[in-house]
Amino acid sequence: MAKILCKRGTRAQLDSAAAGNGLQAGEPYYITDEQRIAAGTAADSYRGMLREGEPTIAQPETNLGSLGAAATLDAANGNKQRATLNANCTITLATPATAVHIRLRLVNSGAGHAVTWPAGLRWIGGSAPDFNDAADAENVVVLDYGASGWIGDGGAL
Repeated sequence: MAKILCKRGTRAQLDSAAAGNGLQAGEPYYITDEQRIAAGTAADSYRGMLREGEPTIAQPETNLGSLGAAATLDAANGNKQRATLNANCTITLATPATAVHIRLRLVNSGAGHAVTWPAGLRWIGGSAPDFNDAADAENVVVLDYGASGWIGDGGAL
């Protein structure tokens, strides 16, 4: 049987390798300071996996950076994501292969940034919640995808 080589390093070392395109899609990695297996998802990114018995809420938050005028949210970025609104933004939701749950924290970089959600997103209560659009305001959105499509809930912190 062929041997499988696994790169090892701390989360900081893997982040540095990802920033320098030092990771490859499909390669296994071991995050030594978290005792966690990870897999390369592209030449510049990787995704940590759950440890046995670990609840999904314990996953680290992925910072998506500034969203700009349009952004696609993808469950491949993890179940906890954070993004900065630096403009009015139209959000698209990538369709995952299986049921997923995403908790998204949106932070306003300035006042007045609005979000336009996809028409097919069904909100608990029938409509999108009121969000705080003041500078530095934080809003949290919980998105679930299952057999009936995307369902959302959330509000201002």
